[in-house]
Amino acid sequence: AHRIARRRGQLAYAQGQSTLALGSFLEALAIARAQENAAAVAVSENDIGVVYWRMGDYSTALVHLEASLAAKQAQGDPDIANTLTNIGGLYGELGDHARAIEILQRALQLHRER
Repeated sequence: AHRIARRRGQLAYAQGQSTLALGSFLEALAIARAQENAAAVAVSENDIGVVYWRMGDYSTALVHLEASLAAKQAQGDPDIANTLTNIGGLYGELGDHARAIEILQRALQLHRER
């Protein structure tokens, strides 16, 4: 069920329908939490963060992207570089270039190590 809700969100996002995408991603997150699926929670938090970013709600985007990062780190997920890339890009848009560079360098290092 999580995968279906997430896929609906991805399709809506690709079509530029941010509000519809957000609804589907929030549904996917609720399903992931109900199933106690930590990996799916991490993915859904990232998806939600990206949608809020597109919608211009940077503070809410950052909350969800950081939740995704924390969930991935808690489960030892080696694929945190993509979430770090999103967080770094968001800090860049917020004008915090030093923080953006620091985070993006960490993401790049992790990509190289894989």
